[in-house]
Amino acid sequence: MSFTDGLTPVFLEALDVAGTDYAASLTAPPVVQIVATDDLGRDLSCSSDLTDLMLDVDEITALAQAVFRRITTPHGMVIDAPDYGRDLRELLSKGLTAAERDSSLTLFRAEILKDERIEECIMTATFVGDSGIVTMACKSSLGPFKFTCDVSAAEVLMSEVSF
Repeated sequence: MSFTDGLTPVFLEALDVAGTDYAASLTAPPVVQIVATDDLGRDLSCSSDLTDLMLDVDEITALAQAVFRRITTPHGMVIDAPDYGRDLRELLSKGLTAAERDSSLTLFRAEILKDERIEECIMTATFVGDSGIVTMACKSSLGPFKFTCDVSAAEVLMSEVSF
């Protein structure tokens, strides 16, 4: 096997797992070929926290999850990014009128558009009592996606994602 990308292997030990002393026999240890793929667009699944199995997702799903975190993290809660975040639960906890809630959606849309991968975002919201459903349709550099969040004073859940 050989490296096709010009990399030179570095041998840290002269013994392989079978115990052959390559330094004594003057033969080089076997070279393991490193195969690189162009699948660089994968990340760990993390809508609100890492999964128990540390599952990975494709790039557009990771982007949808990043948007979800951006609109469920209270403004100023990230120490090294004080201008990051806006929490959808704000729409419930402030006792806003329906008109104020609708105008507040522009703040959330602006927060989503801070991610340079997002080109356009349309948001709709329906609230009944102390809960609501917020739907976002985003156009991104990776393609379009849409997701729905169920919002209550206790939590925000990503209930549906489509690409």
